[in-house]
This record gives sequence, structure tokens and C-alpha cells, in this order.
Amino acid sequence: MSWRLAKCLIQLRDEINKTFPERDKASDGSVGDLHHLPRKSDHNPNANGVVTAIDVDRDLNDGHDGRELVSALVASRDPRIKYIIFERQISVTGIVTKWNPYHGPNAHNHHVHISVSADPALYDSAAPWALKFKQNGNAPQAPRTPLPSLYKRGSRGDGVRELQRVLMERGYIPKGKIDGVFGPKTEIAVRQFQSAHKLNPDGMAGTVTLKALGL
Repeated sequence: MSWRLAKCLIQLRDEINKTFPERDKASDGSVGDLHHLPRKSDHNPNANGVVTAIDVDRDLNDGHDGRELVSALVASRDPRIKYIIFERQISVTGIVTKWNPYHGPNAHNHHVHISVSADPALYDSAAPWALKFKQNGNAPQAPRTPLPSLYKRGSRGDGVRELQRVLMERGYIPKGKIDGVFGPKTEIAVRQFQSAHKLNPDGMAGTVTLKALGL
């Protein structure tokens, strides 16, 4: 089936690219892959063959992060925004300033998902988004569960539980051994995973290891 991207998303992507010309695009996306086809998704073309969602890699380069993009979108309160998903949080449909936990299989830790309205007058509006990127902390922030960039011996909490869950699913931790405490057994499991995937086997789950685990 032929498809095209909503004009407002083309405009948004162009503005982001102009602001961050050296940004990473590895996790960018638009039309859905085979995982999206069996289910309802804005990544799938609508009845008019229009895709109304994009993913933007969170690495905007030079220390800039997807959280800045989310903050700018929230601050804009643009009526074209249907919802945003980022770091296991999803904005309420049509109310970009209100957020809830997101329980989908993809945590959206590596990219920002932006869906726009199903109204053709909105999704095909090429009016400028005029996003204002602020680094001084004054821009509204999307509520989120803190995501540490490093888990190591002594770390505790829900983040460790999630790490242990994924390690358990991959067979590195025995089933049922999830306690949210990064102890010696979890460290050994991390080292085993790192060795198996040709990563530095330091026993600490940092950015590279977490990305390899899909977290």
C-alpha cells in the first residue's frame, strides 16, 4: 500500500533537523514495520494512506537530549499533538500537559514517539511548530520515572527489578530471583550478558549495556 507522512510531521521533522543538524537518526521512524501491522497504530497508514506518527531519536547530539524535545512540545500545547510517548510515560490524548505511565512492550527510552490528530485539517497543516528549546530548567518537563544511566553493586529499586526481569527472560538469572537489589548474583548475570555480547564485562549496567538489553 502506498503511503505518505502527514504534512505537519514533515514540518516538525524539518524543524528538529534544522535545530539539531548533527543529531543521531538511528532510532527515527515513521511508517510501521511488521510488528505494527497486526494492531492499531498511528505508524500504520490511515484510510487516506497517511501516517500520523513519527519517532525521533533521543540523541540530539552535543549533549542535547529527547527530554528537551518533549519539553518544547509540551510547552507549545500545539493542537496538532495527539499524544507523546517517552521513557515509559504517555501523555493523555489531546492533553499534552497530562501524563500517565505507559505499559506497552516498547519503553520508548531510545526515541520520542509523537502522534498527531486524525483530523486532516490538523495533520496536514504545515504551519510552523516554532518550538522553543530551553536549557535553563524553566521549560515544562514531561513527568517521568527517573531512569538512572548506571546500575551497579548496591543499586536498589524498580529500575533494578526491571534489569533483573530482562536478565531473567534471557536466562541469566533464575526465574523468581527478582528482588530489586543489585547484589553479587545480579553482577555475575550482567557480566555474563556483557561477555556474550562482546561488551566490556565490568558487571555494571551502564548506557551501552542497558541499550543492548532493550532498556
